[in-house]
Amino acid sequence: MKYNYVIDISSENAHSLVLREIIPGSRVLEFGPATGYMTKYMTERLGCKVFCVEMDKEAAMVASSYCEKMIIEDIEDFGWVEELKGECFNYIIFTDILEHLKDPRKVLKLSKSFLKKDGSILCSIPNIGHNAVIMDLIQGKFDYRPLGLLDESHLRFYTKKSVIELLESSGLTIIKLQAIFVRPEDTELRQDYTSFPKPVEDILKSREEANVYQFITVSKKNEDIRPEDKPLLQLPTATPWVDDYLQIFWHGSSGFSEENSIKLPLQYDKGFCIYETPLPALAAGPFRLDIGSMPAYAEIRNVEVFQGPPESGKNPFFVTSEDNGFSGLIPYYDVVCLNCSDSYKFVCTNEDPQIILNLPETISEAELPVYIRVGMNVQKRISESDLRTFATKISELKSELLEKEQVLENQREELSHKAQLLAEQKEEISNLKASLARVKLERIVVEENLEQIVQSFSWKITAPARKAADFFIRVINTK
Repeated sequence: MKYNYVIDISSENAHSLVLREIIPGSRVLEFGPATGYMTKYMTERLGCKVFCVEMDKEAAMVASSYCEKMIIEDIEDFGWVEELKGECFNYIIFTDILEHLKDPRKVLKLSKSFLKKDGSILCSIPNIGHNAVIMDLIQGKFDYRPLGLLDESHLRFYTKKSVIELLESSGLTIIKLQAIFVRPEDTELRQDYTSFPKPVEDILKSREEANVYQFITVSKKNEDIRPEDKPLLQLPTATPWVDDYLQIFWHGSSGFSEENSIKLPLQYDKGFCIYETPLPALAAGPFRLDIGSMPAYAEIRNVEVFQGPPESGKNPFFVTSEDNGFSGLIPYYDVVCLNCSDSYKFVCTNEDPQIILNLPETISEAELPVYIRVGMNVQKRISESDLRTFATKISELKSELLEKEQVLENQREELSHKAQLLAEQKEEISNLKASLARVKLERIVVEENLEQIVQSFSWKITAPARKAADFFIRVINTK
């Protein structure tokens, strides 16, 4: 089904923010529950009584097991108005619904009549003013998609200003405005500021709604607004996020796993930076360096492994650098090494660059923390010279792959020919076995006939005559 999610109340998404507003034991009217992922949580975890309106019959059948009443119809057919007559609710939920309607204002006006005194309408609405969409438009694109900001089933598009206008014109006052923040490169549009000139990048980043993916609103009827419910229409400041991480894994009993790893904030386009961290005392190599979560160009100047704090004056237990040709660094998972002169330069074309650090010796089991220090430069942009090197490297790799492919094809043909010869030999052997079986059978038949002849009466009677004939033949032959 198109709209089907797993609820994680601890995460920062529209569903979890809406659910956090609901007081346990409340009566809730949910429009567009899909398969009931939110309905189930409200019923089973919050002890709410939930009524639902859903147009998708298949999804509604799934969700109906979690609600008090399921009304299967298009919201804008408005049959639910009569069906719910006499009911009232603490909360009415529109999670990613209003943008799919022809007349969302009419739906809001009719639905608010079912609110209890001091009840709330909870909405999540995508932001068409997200920088990823603006960046698409600058590039002349406005391509609908199955899900997301440009969902192909959206009939209306909203910014912060038009969200406020929609709710206010429906007789509602926003008492709480929240937002889900997503960077352009992390949206389904996969936009990147590096595709634009720096002045354009600066303007885009300065916008209030730059990274707002969805607006989350809590609204009440105008007549229910109290002095303490002063409308708050200022968007919260986005929690500063770390652009990315250098994640260091050590080898455990189950191999590389999240519990056997540590994250260090990654600095893009800052030149060579030192990343240093202690690891558990018994952390064993090999180690794995996961360098961010996007395609990257990077240079490693050196990696040092210490047993005990580096400032203790002890020499590193292990070093890989220009001096030893970066021994121990192994490119992994679509990483292409460009060269190993003064630094270990590489490019990763997928979103999970990984380098294996293979220590030639085993770390002793002394109860001292292991420290790892990495000198590295990670860039989002790649220079023209390195790009040419990368292109050459890719070309070389393609040539190698084509050669290997040809060798394998030759081996395949040779094996196919041998298989054909073997099949022919098997058939010949089979024919010989059949012929041998026939000869054996014929010999048995002859032997049986001969035995019958020898034992027969006529054979015995004519024996003297046969002996006389043999005698005369021998006499004649001697003359």
